[in-house]
Amino acid sequence: MLQWFRNLGRKAVKNDLSPSEVERLVTDFAAVLEQSDGFLQDAANLPAPKEVLVRALIIAGRSTADPEQRDALKAALLTLSSFRVLQPGEIEALRTHKAAKALLAMITPPADVPGRDELMMHIGASEQFREAVRTLSESSKVVLRLQTGLKEELQGYNAQWDAEVG
Repeated sequence: MLQWFRNLGRKAVKNDLSPSEVERLVTDFAAVLEQSDGFLQDAANLPAPKEVLVRALIIAGRSTADPEQRDALKAALLTLSSFRVLQPGEIEALRTHKAAKALLAMITPPADVPGRDELMMHIGASEQFREAVRTLSESSKVVLRLQTGLKEELQGYNAQWDAEVG
């Protein structure tokens, strides 16, 4: 068990969550992050509302003296900004966007491959390539809209961490 879990009950941290709630929330969120691809995620996959997770991560951060644990908790907090409330069409757009990017990465030769330009002419003529580019183009509109506000939320979490944890 991490030392900061043991310290939760001893520190005079003003909070509205018990040490066991903080431990459960942080552990459950860590499990979600292990399954995450780091891209935009559906907030429905979170173990609790974002506001509660923010509070739990900050309380945990204030309860540890270990710089590595503190850094990991801050990174988890900042990652929380990538979780968005998504509608079914947005979930499908993210899925197809990720699939199209993966397909293009698989069929596009690296820049240092001899004859790459000729290969790209053949690949570019394939229906599979054109379909992947079309899909990526269409889904990018949704992705860009979902990313709006992400930077501001990330900066807000960073400022809140700095103010409350240091």
